[in-house]
Amino acid sequence: MPSAKALETLIDYEHFAITQQVDKAQKPYAMSKSDLESIPSDVYLLLGEKDLLFPSKKSEQIARAHIRSLREVRVLKNTGHGIETSKEAMAIVENILSR
Repeated sequence: MPSAKALETLIDYEHFAITQQVDKAQKPYAMSKSDLESIPSDVYLLLGEKDLLFPSKKSEQIARAHIRSLREVRVLKNTGHGIETSKEAMAIVENILSR
């Protein structure tokens, strides 16, 4: 168990991070329907079944409706956000690239 001072410092840090954080990252869901429809290259979509940021069912539904160049959708079971850390996902990417 951390000391009382360490715990207080951790709580202060977490409070600061939650209240002061500004997310300026570009999000894929900010793309318009016309942006998605105009993607010129083939798209192979890998999704994590347990991704809380980008739920797989909704992501697949949007992709199928608007990405004309969508070639394949794979949903990896027991995988969350950060799919690039999945050995299974990287094996799929390697397979697609070697075609």
